[in-house]
Amino acid sequence: MDLSRVGKKSRLLILVLTRLLVIVFALCITHLAYSYQAAGNIFKVAGLNALVKIDLFTIVEKYQQQPIYANYPKLRSQISNNPYQKGIDGFNKIVTDIAQQYITSFKNNINQDKAKEYNLFYSIVIIKADHHLIVGVRFEPLRGAYKTLNYDLTENKQIQLSDLFIPNANYLTLFSQYTDNLFFKNPDPVYKRMELPKGDKEVLLKMIRPDSVNYANWNVSQKGFFISFNNINIGSYTFYQNSVIPFSILENIIRPDSAIGCIASQGDPCIKLLLQSGGLQDIREFLRQPSPPELPQLSTK
Repeated sequence: MDLSRVGKKSRLLILVLTRLLVIVFALCITHLAYSYQAAGNIFKVAGLNALVKIDLFTIVEKYQQQPIYANYPKLRSQISNNPYQKGIDGFNKIVTDIAQQYITSFKNNINQDKAKEYNLFYSIVIIKADHHLIVGVRFEPLRGAYKTLNYDLTENKQIQLSDLFIPNANYLTLFSQYTDNLFFKNPDPVYKRMELPKGDKEVLLKMIRPDSVNYANWNVSQKGFFISFNNINIGSYTFYQNSVIPFSILENIIRPDSAIGCIASQGDPCIKLLLQSGGLQDIREFLRQPSPPELPQLSTK
């Protein structure tokens, strides 16, 4: 018997087993980390579960032989005499209407849409800050434009972006400046790797102009305004599909008595409850991208 060949086989076997153990160990650590994170989320929404439950509601129908699956959230009260009952009813009516609008639009344009079926998804964020319980939804059709909703269950009303700022605050200019800085002046390698053709860059520059239409789709997140851009021509550029405008550079122009006044001035200590689904989380944070330099405060005059 050739002992040298046996030795080589043994060393190879040991090497393979060692690598397998490393992979298994890494997977276990990842699973534990994920479980911990999920448990943390459950813990944070425990205060909500006693009052309100989030149900997944799906409209399933067929139109001209094409299946339609429209998913959206509905809130359900868990107790009698719920202080948020009017807000729950108001929120449910609006999200149902929006889902129906998507379905109607699909039916009206079915001859132009070559897909075999229609799918509508959503992301959701719930934040309790001070006495305001805010529910934000972003509707995400598989093809088509985003639409967002931000609702204050406490006040039973839809939140308008302009309602959150002091009079004459030029917040859209700040949004545009910050996003331009994030997309084109940020030193992070993820942007340096993307050499945009001139035509695409022009599309992006037009998309981030300080126009109310460009910033119509927004949600309140833990760190700031999560902006979702609707230009379907940038679908392949993931990092250009959203911008998170931090509260820290908006503090001086956000109304202190608004639904987010407490978050803007105090940050995390003000947040009593937080649920934020993956679609409304900033992927740049997971890559530990350095934040772009803060811009000077805008004049509110």
